[in-house]
Amino acid sequence: MRRVRALWSNRYLRRLVLGAVCAGLAESALWVAVVVVAYDAGGPAMAGIAVAAQLIPAGLMAPLGGLVADRWHRSRVLTLSYAGLGVLSAGMGWASFGDTLFVLVLVLSALAAVLFAVIAPVQLSLVPELATRPEEAVAANGALGFASSMAWTIGPLVAALLLPWGPSLVFIVMAGVVGVGTFLVLTLADHRVPGQGGAAGASWVGFGDLVRTKGAAPLLALAAVVNFTAGGLEILVAGAAIDLLGLGDQGVGYLWAAVGLGGMAGSGLLLGLAGRRRLTGVLVGAAVAWGLSIAFLGWAPGLVVGLVVLVVNGIAELLLLISGQTMLQRVAAPHLMSRAFGTAEGLRQGALALGSLAFGVLVALAGVPTSAAILGALVPITVLVASPILRHVDDGISVPWWAVECMQGATLFGQLSVRDCESLASTAIPQNLQEGVAVILEGDPGDACYLVVEGSVSVVKNGTEVAEVGPGGYFGEIALLRDIPRTATVVTKGPTRLLEVDRDSFLEVVGGNRVVSSSLEDDTNRRMGELDDLG
Repeated sequence: MRRVRALWSNRYLRRLVLGAVCAGLAESALWVAVVVVAYDAGGPAMAGIAVAAQLIPAGLMAPLGGLVADRWHRSRVLTLSYAGLGVLSAGMGWASFGDTLFVLVLVLSALAAVLFAVIAPVQLSLVPELATRPEEAVAANGALGFASSMAWTIGPLVAALLLPWGPSLVFIVMAGVVGVGTFLVLTLADHRVPGQGGAAGASWVGFGDLVRTKGAAPLLALAAVVNFTAGGLEILVAGAAIDLLGLGDQGVGYLWAAVGLGGMAGSGLLLGLAGRRRLTGVLVGAAVAWGLSIAFLGWAPGLVVGLVVLVVNGIAELLLLISGQTMLQRVAAPHLMSRAFGTAEGLRQGALALGSLAFGVLVALAGVPTSAAILGALVPITVLVASPILRHVDDGISVPWWAVECMQGATLFGQLSVRDCESLASTAIPQNLQEGVAVILEGDPGDACYLVVEGSVSVVKNGTEVAEVGPGGYFGEIALLRDIPRTATVVTKGPTRLLEVDRDSFLEVVGGNRVVSSSLEDDTNRRMGELDDLG
């Protein structure tokens, strides 16, 4: 409740999250309506083409979304994207009248998918800039995740209720919902971060570095299979609702709402998995549950069973997503995180598109039950075959858990997320020093920051001790932040245990967090003032 109150008290974050709810509702409802329009126009194969027509352009744009947000005014990018979605949704409503402009509906839906691919990274990049306290940032990130699951529960239900009057009504109503979202984000303060390098170059550099990172390739391969299966599930749900269960167009919305409900039910698992040391077991269990739920969907005897099956599927999907992403975050270097995950998102969209195309054809040829059995077997078989490799990845993730716990309890790093602490701990070098060891010397270049785990150190300026730093404290950050030589000498006062965080990792993780860097800047100014008084 404290985090919820912190979020609600910040009107900018409140508007950002409420705007995200509007965007999520529109995305999920439009998705259902487009699949229904395509299925009615040409069966499962045409539905697969419609899904691919949305995912392929979105996949190409996903690696560029974060770079667009960094190059331009973020609030303006967000507002223009919302306004564009409203226009496109209204256009789809007009084009779907009379079923005469189906191709135009597909074109407009592809453009809308591109805007959705831009909106998500802009929302996430605005959170640390709009937050004024650490608890606000934590609450906003959690609220955005919950909003996504909630949208994929309520949006399909709204679509199901409106579809009896035709898909055009879904498009028109969602245009109004996006209009509300546009109004909400219109008043956000402008924030701008200068771009760095060319967009396309940065994207492909991130992809190459990610593939070369030890442990990343098997995780990417598994993610591709999971998302290929998810693309096929898009078509399978439509086929199960319309052909197998006889629920008609409305049934598509009902079944997808069940998947979203499963995601909401499992959203509380996010925090637990973020701090879990080994994740291969979670990944294997989730994959088996995911596959069995898909396979059983093809033989579901009625609506109730179908809904229960898809709730389980939603929970399993969440576990797969969180455990896979967490493992990938642990193996990827901090300075590659944004580019790597932007490219990974592009690969995800491509795999979804291929899966929807392949299973659109398979459902048309072999029917829903057979297709469900084949689709359900893909992920469990892949994970079981790859589990020795994944366990090796788990073993090879060099995250000393004691270091993570020390960072979470420190005055500086304790404001970071668990995953940020994991990133720093994976590269931190432990040092066990005796009394009287000079850790840094005044005038030397700064290449690291230090966290005191045990013992204490003395900060000396012109032969005078100006400070003592004990467990949980830190030193060495001034030279990194100001890009200047060391401003003082630091000597151990007894047996001391330290964690050394290198310059690049420190600036990437700590400097990239607005809340932490703002607090650190204030503390640095205070320390610099004290040292100047002695100079």
